[in-house]
Amino acid sequence: ECGNCNTFCPTMGAPYLDKPKIHLGDESWGNSEEGFRILNSGKEIHYKDKENKIYKLSKNGDEESYTYETPDVVAKLSPETLRIESIRFAESQEQSVSFENAAIMHVLLSGIKELPAG
Repeated sequence: ECGNCNTFCPTMGAPYLDKPKIHLGDESWGNSEEGFRILNSGKEIHYKDKENKIYKLSKNGDEESYTYETPDVVAKLSPETLRIESIRFAESQEQSVSFENAAIMHVLLSGIKELPAG
């Protein structure tokens, strides 16, 4: 995160700020303000935001659905379309919930072909 890529990058933006940070170890992820952590050989991904909230997207055993968990909701999603198949809210009152993190996590999880050993 020295910023050199921002200075020398032929495209616009700051890649070190714009790209998702994927942590391969617990220590790195724990010390980071925000980022992604891939677990269970690519079957689960966690995201920690700047408010220290944890979001989880897990492939279910049959891999025919995802479970998406946030502090506000637990939902079962279709892995092909991310269509909500079932949903349970943490509070009984009506609320609005964003699934943007689920979409980002799905793209990252889908793009993983191999994980380094360790």
